[in-house]
Amino acid sequence: MSPKYAVAISYRTSDHRDYVTRVADRLREHLGDETVFYDLFCPEELARLNCDNYLVELFTEGCTLAVAIISDNYGRHGHEWTGTEWRSIKEKLKRDPNAVMLIGSADLKARRRLGLTDCDVIVPLTSFHTSEHLAAGIVSRLRDLQRHSSAAIARELQPPSLPEVQTEAIASAMSAFHDNHRHLARLGRLLCRYLVGLVERHLGISATHVLDHRTSEVLVAELVKKDLERQAWEDPTNSPTLWKVKGLVVARLVFFCAEHLDKVIASPASLRGALGADSVAPTDIPPSASGDASPWTRSVNICRGTELYRDLAPDDQARVDALEDLRVEVHLRTLRQHAELCRGHQAPPISSRAGLHPPQTEPGDDPNTHYSLLADFESPPLYIKPILQLFSIDETMGSGYRAHVWSSLPSRFKESLTTNGLVARLQHWDAAKRTLHLQPARYKDQMVSNHAPAHDVIFQGRRVRECAGTSPDWLPFEDSPLGNNVGVAAMVFTSDKRWVLSVRASHPAYEPNKLGCSVSGGLEWCDSLDRGPTAEAWWRDRIISESSEELGFRPRPEEVHFLALAREHQRLGKPQVFLLIELRDISFEAVARFWYLNGDGEHVHLLEVGELDAHHLTTASRYNGHDVAAELRMNLRLALHYMNRNRRPRAPIRSGVG
Repeated sequence: MSPKYAVAISYRTSDHRDYVTRVADRLREHLGDETVFYDLFCPEELARLNCDNYLVELFTEGCTLAVAIISDNYGRHGHEWTGTEWRSIKEKLKRDPNAVMLIGSADLKARRRLGLTDCDVIVPLTSFHTSEHLAAGIVSRLRDLQRHSSAAIARELQPPSLPEVQTEAIASAMSAFHDNHRHLARLGRLLCRYLVGLVERHLGISATHVLDHRTSEVLVAELVKKDLERQAWEDPTNSPTLWKVKGLVVARLVFFCAEHLDKVIASPASLRGALGADSVAPTDIPPSASGDASPWTRSVNICRGTELYRDLAPDDQARVDALEDLRVEVHLRTLRQHAELCRGHQAPPISSRAGLHPPQTEPGDDPNTHYSLLADFESPPLYIKPILQLFSIDETMGSGYRAHVWSSLPSRFKESLTTNGLVARLQHWDAAKRTLHLQPARYKDQMVSNHAPAHDVIFQGRRVRECAGTSPDWLPFEDSPLGNNVGVAAMVFTSDKRWVLSVRASHPAYEPNKLGCSVSGGLEWCDSLDRGPTAEAWWRDRIISESSEELGFRPRPEEVHFLALAREHQRLGKPQVFLLIELRDISFEAVARFWYLNGDGEHVHLLEVGELDAHHLTTASRYNGHDVAAELRMNLRLALHYMNRNRRPRAPIRSGVG
């Protein structure tokens, strides 16, 4: 069975009762009330016949980490409970030594009785200054175990191994890369000063640093290895080889220019000084980098005598020689060209501030008809309990289900999905304890079950929608066979009191072409076990990452606020988390610039509305020719309610970007 408890504590009651109670209390503060097995916390669990059988199962399979508080009398004849628990813990030790912690002390006689050798370390209680110190050590070991288990799940999901000859070729290529990577990394750090200039005037933006974070794009070893593996899978007949390390393009320099050549930030003279007299000739630069002119790109070597060369620690001749022939990619482009080339954004970055008027909106239904709230910001905090058991929809819906439904979906829908990574599925919602039991699942499992194109597909004589229950009385999550991965969505409210709305592109799988939330996505499983037991960190980290991808900037953690957890009726009871991002010092204009230059292509345009106009949108079905997504209306309604309840002074607006 999947572990019921994160930590189970075994101890002799007459030896350490008070101390262990304090440790258990601290563990509950770290991990949540229902994650720690301690006899005083769970008397109802022990009130049963054949309790010894229950304890055997609990300490072998029912906990992730077993903690034994050892003493001289632990496990002695006449102390049946610790004897039973110890036999189970020894079995767990054989399977995974890392899943057991031995704390306390035992004399030679006790060690022999317990079957412990000199190599089996019992850490003395005196090594931990306080009960909090010991609890922190237990939590640290638990996190290591959970990360290991999560990595094991991920390994099981990898494609079959590459042929041995290709594996050896990749290993050889990567060895050459690693031998030189420290030189590449140093070069990247030195190149930071050359990355971005200052935009004098373009698209209404004045005297603004284009990119806030000046980081060079030095090749990362893991990305190189993945690229080599991709080549091997695409063409199994050829062994992948790494290009000559000294010929690597190790960094990309992007210089922005204004609309006329006389305002070019990176002039031919400055480029020749930085990269070498032979690298850039005056005729290389196009007469105009604005309008329809093609952006200029050149790959050049680092030459002796240049600014870059002099920066490469000339006192270390070996290092300079290693870097001399490395290549740098230089780009000269306007902001508009950069947005179109890198992000596919062709719309202006800033929309007009025209308010909403009755002729522009069409009334819609109440957003509450589309969602059932499970919890909101006025309720006590929520907790997360990870379940390290991979969900498979073919096990719940029937063998071959995913392939059958996938083949029935419209091609446009399938083409929009480029990943099948691990996401977090809501396995069980414990309303009384306010705990979400989450497990890893495949992204496509919810695409072939919770999304509208799959609802009317018939499998084994039943429509998919018939397997979820009836709206709004959906099956409890523990009984639902559907994917049910947790969605996250947020509304962005800027420092100049504007709401950020997005017009979704035509290619996303969910609600294309509609007016939607500022940012939305799914809760991913990867690295989630480091976030602790409170749900707030899970939602916050995910929406910050989504904002970075979709809008091109990362809000501060303290700017993200939980609004509600709900079930969405349009997606057969799928769980949805609504959030508010309340920016303290970033205006709408700055958000639009971030999106234009750095955001992905999921949105084709950003719109802004004021606080008063936002109320109209909560019940509008259309606005300015766009259908209004129910997700937007619900998120906006919750955000307005939150702000009315939590009004506070706002920070002054800071001009510019970040």
